[in-house]
Amino acid sequence: MIRLLSVALAAVILSGCTTASQARAGRPVTSQYRGWTLAVTPSSSDSGAWRARVRAWPTDVDPRSHGGIALRFTESAASERAIVAAALAFARSYVDGSTLEPGAAAPAASEPRPGRAVIGEHHGWTLRITPLASASGDGEWRAGVEVWPPDRSPESHSGIHLRFTDVASDEKSIVESAMRSARRYIDASRTQHR
Repeated sequence: MIRLLSVALAAVILSGCTTASQARAGRPVTSQYRGWTLAVTPSSSDSGAWRARVRAWPTDVDPRSHGGIALRFTESAASERAIVAAALAFARSYVDGSTLEPGAAAPAASEPRPGRAVIGEHHGWTLRITPLASASGDGEWRAGVEVWPPDRSPESHSGIHLRFTDVASDEKSIVESAMRSARRYIDASRTQHR
């Protein structure tokens, strides 16, 4: 009897140890940017946090015959839409850092370090701020700013890239400044996009 109880208890313990949380797959998104193919595969965990796998294919590589470049994307978000938007922004930054415009000089030996992308909304518009730390390590921060009108989605449309030239000494300050700039643009543009 004790032996039977021991076997039953061991079976219960083992079954509890082998139960793993299952990730729920989201809808894969494929996009084109500067001739590159980008693919984002979102998934959520039992806790509700969304993450994404990101792959990129240069202009001369066919995604049907090559696995692509797996990009190291470590952000998480509370929604599928937000993680896809952040992952696409990350992939576009990678492409921008990997390509040169015709006639452009080669980039410096070290590339700017991207900060954590910030996604927000203002009057129904989606906005994304991508802070970038100077490669020289001098503490200088800049930011990329993109916005989408209410009838456009970051998952299926390229954003409107705003010209933003401010510089700040820390990531938080550049994000706040870029947010103000994006909101001013949206406020000035709302009547044109109704």
